[in-house]
Amino acid sequence: ASLRRQREQLALVFEATGSGIWDHDLETGRVFFSDSYLRILGHPQRLRMLCRMDEGEASVRELVDLAGLSQSSVSQHLAMLRKRALVAARSDGQSRLYRLKDPRLTAIIRALCDICGKANGLEANPNPGS
Repeated sequence: ASLRRQREQLALVFEATGSGIWDHDLETGRVFFSDSYLRILGHPQRLRMLCRMDEGEASVRELVDLAGLSQSSVSQHLAMLRKRALVAARSDGQSRLYRLKDPRLTAIIRALCDICGKANGLEANPNPGS
């Protein structure tokens, strides 16, 4: 059973570390969130956009209005988040809709939104998907 659990953890690590979101401590076998991603999530406008995406898909226009940035700036933030596998995009007619890609991130995003929300005008969604 222990060997099977280790194999499952290792499979998770290989799957997740491809995007760099998760790290793995070989000595302890623990999988943990990469600290470099905490810096990415710490940017106020990116966090505001990610908090919105925690509620469901969001259009670029909606994220521009929410973040108070130019469309070009929001697109650059979204490209960086896509490159790091934090968000995914799909086309819907003329619009691009963005959503959180890794469901394991939702708890982290929600906690950050909740902690930072009062000071930065963010609000965690207590009922995601509603």
